[in-house]
Amino acid sequence: MKHIIWILLVALLLFSCSGEDEPAKDNTPPTRPILIPHRGDSQYGAIYTDDNGNNIDLTEENNGIDTVPEGNWIRISWKPFQNNDLSHFKVFRFSGFEPEPIEIANRPANEDHYLDQGPLEVERWYSYFIELFDISGNSTISDTVFYAILHKTQPMSPADNAYINPDGLRFQWTRADDGTGFYRVLLWNQDNSLIWSEDMYPTAEDDDLLEIQLPILNPPITIGSTLRWRVDYFDWDADKQMYMGSESIERYFTTYNTPPTRPILIPHRGDSQYGAIYTDDNGNNIDLTEENNGIDTVPEGNWIRISWKPFQNNDLSHFKVFRFSGFEPEPIEIANRPANEDHYLDQGPLEVERWYSYFIELFDISGNSTISDTVFYAILHKTQPMSPADNAYINPDGLRFQWTRADDGTGFYRVLLWNQDNSLIWSEDMYPTAEDDDLLEIQLPILNPPITIGSTLRWRVDYFDWDADKQMYMGSESIERYFTTSQ
Repeated sequence: MKHIIWILLVALLLFSCSGEDEPAKDNTPPTRPILIPHRGDSQYGAIYTDDNGNNIDLTEENNGIDTVPEGNWIRISWKPFQNNDLSHFKVFRFSGFEPEPIEIANRPANEDHYLDQGPLEVERWYSYFIELFDISGNSTISDTVFYAILHKTQPMSPADNAYINPDGLRFQWTRADDGTGFYRVLLWNQDNSLIWSEDMYPTAEDDDLLEIQLPILNPPITIGSTLRWRVDYFDWDADKQMYMGSESIERYFTTYNTPPTRPILIPHRGDSQYGAIYTDDNGNNIDLTEENNGIDTVPEGNWIRISWKPFQNNDLSHFKVFRFSGFEPEPIEIANRPANEDHYLDQGPLEVERWYSYFIELFDISGNSTISDTVFYAILHKTQPMSPADNAYINPDGLRFQWTRADDGTGFYRVLLWNQDNSLIWSEDMYPTAEDDDLLEIQLPILNPPITIGSTLRWRVDYFDWDADKQMYMGSESIERYFTTSQ
């Protein structure tokens, strides 16, 4: 009897529940997805402004719909979806040649971009939107974005995975087509940070192999690092008021450690003299001037100036100057100077009739260095120019230059005269004897062309003596005097 009662109670309970409504179904569609339009193109220092007015660095990842290096493809991306009950999305594409949207993909909703591998045609504008579905089957349609691809250029040099000296490196690539667009070379470091980019606008006269030289970067490229580069191509579409673009395949290269080209110091080529020449490395006769005669004395003091041929590298940092002599046989560092200088003046103190030798060590921005050749010279006592006095007004007719003996040695003196254009217009040597006075003199001859009245001239007296051991002259240069010619 008890069993029958329990059965009736259960049946009654089941009957009473069978009349309730089914749970409500989810009919709310997902939040509308927002596709990211083409915000710009990769460029060193490029930014875009976000929805909150913040300036954001533009990167490969955040610039929205764009081309890709891997192929003639277009990548679309979107802001993060706002729902957590999502299922999948569908991608639709249309264009002027296919105006009805066609479904090209059905993908899981956990993806944040889609790569349309086409096939796609160049210079055709493609538009995209997505339909986003939740697990209940509700869906919503995104906004629309669009882009057009161009032919790709081919990066040629440096070759992929090459080992490259970054000093003077030139990037080379082929023209993409015969269009009017421009090219952008991009370089990333091994941290995938864009460290340099530069645009090139070729003309019809340029070769089909285009190139740009890598400048000196600050901070410098670390030797031994692996870098990535490519070339993008852009052309303007007047109808869309927007650039079309393409991205070349990407290449990698590794920088290697190499010292600068060895610097070449200029030896003492000779001494200032009217009509003096020297023969350069190519056999050409060159007028000898104050600037090109290599290591020499200077009028300002008992000093020696060393100079060198132009450095051959563009990634240089500094140089060190070393000096040694018979009395200091171990080279000592006497200067540390920036690499943009083309001479160094050793202000000593230096002793007369002592031969001093010099070399420099040249450093690049990576710390590599190389040693120059060695040059040498010896200075003598200076003579004192006496007449004409400094800044005097002088009638050049019969003018006599006067100066004191430098010492009691056996050397000779050279009087030099420059015009106001700093051109050497006359020089003459004098070999005094023991019977000559300590005040020496030479008369200015009549010059052709004649000296212009009212011009300001510069003069000095150099002193030379022969060193039999070195088979070379020692020398000195007096201070310089100026005078103006008058009637």
